[in-house]
Amino acid sequence: MVIGGGLIYGTTFFQVGLTIVQVTLGIVYQTAIFLSVGQASEMTMFMATREIYYKQRRANFYRTLSFVVAYLTAATPLIVSECLVFGSLVYWMCGLVAEIVPFLVFSLDMILSSMALSGSFVVLSALSPSLDVAQPLATLSTVFVSVFAGFVVPLAQIPPAFAWIYWINPVSWCLRSVLVSQYRSSVFQVCDYGGENYCERFNTTISEYLLSQYDVPAREECVWGGLAFLVLVIVLFVALGSYILEHKRFDLPVATNPVKRNTPKCTLKKEAIKLELQLEQQYSDYYFKIASDSSTNAPLNTSVSVYDKKRQFEPVTLTMADLYYSVKSKHGSIDLLKGVSGYALNDSSYGVHWRW
Repeated sequence: MVIGGGLIYGTTFFQVGLTIVQVTLGIVYQTAIFLSVGQASEMTMFMATREIYYKQRRANFYRTLSFVVAYLTAATPLIVSECLVFGSLVYWMCGLVAEIVPFLVFSLDMILSSMALSGSFVVLSALSPSLDVAQPLATLSTVFVSVFAGFVVPLAQIPPAFAWIYWINPVSWCLRSVLVSQYRSSVFQVCDYGGENYCERFNTTISEYLLSQYDVPAREECVWGGLAFLVLVIVLFVALGSYILEHKRFDLPVATNPVKRNTPKCTLKKEAIKLELQLEQQYSDYYFKIASDSSTNAPLNTSVSVYDKKRQFEPVTLTMADLYYSVKSKHGSIDLLKGVSGYALNDSSYGVHWRW
């Protein structure tokens, strides 16, 4: 799919050049959206993995932060390979700046934006009780990411009440970083381009003129600022996903509110006395009595009678034969223990250890 999509994008905009900034922005926008939104398919895997996490977290196998970092780290090779293959096809076939530094910035922006969106889908999955809830939330977030990225609706046309979505959108920072790196190359730092003098007509270079059409600042800080922001967003989503997984569980039974009954007070008092008598009889071994003779002025004599009753049990030796421990995954069942046999003597504690 990545190779096919890259060939379709590349042949559709084959060698269009950079003089039409709207087309250039559209190419970068489509590439970022294709790679970033494609990470939503990982939600199914994460929802299945979350059940295993709940089981192993109760056993205190590892910390929640370690689980989230390991999950995103395991997904990183696939994200990097997709971005390099798809991005390379689009970059060189569409005729972007043929220099190594802009290409590296382009590839790095695509990788970081894809990882940032992948982290956001982890957060949405952690917030959702089931996949039926997570997928609509992912669709809604995709709409906001796509609309407020600066291409469908330019920054100047976004209502002030929704401008904050543009500034926290990872894709919008990716677009700005890529565009500035493209148009700040030596090819566009000139006044004469295509037989027209932009310095005389617009009092600016061609790079600043083209970027101003979509309200993109031409400062070099936008390139590295965009990369730094994407890294910060990834760290934020990792921390937020870890916090939600640790404190918001969906594997526990739902608590129900007790139904209030109109029971007479005398009945409640009788039930309380009856319960107290039952507890006293059940735990009579742990009660002691204090008696004193208060009828005379003699010194207080206190007698304590403690009934110590030991529980009767017969020591046994626990044996195990062909012990198996399995967990479910997307591809089937994984056996963590296979055919473990042994024994445990009485008055001793043992643990079963294995290697992953």
